[in-house]
Amino acid sequence: MLLLQQYGKKKKPRKNWEQAFRKMHENKDDQLLMDDVFEDETFEEGK
Repeated sequence: MLLLQQYGKKKKPRKNWEQAFRKMHENKDDQLLMDDVFEDETFEEGK
């Protein structure tokens, strides 16, 4: 709390994210950079 008083208002790091993501989607910049599953990945438990 003391730090906030010394340095002013608390910053909002996610401010305007909704707008930025909407613009990214419109520009088709929201594609995955890599697959969510790798070729050599297995989902069998205990092996």
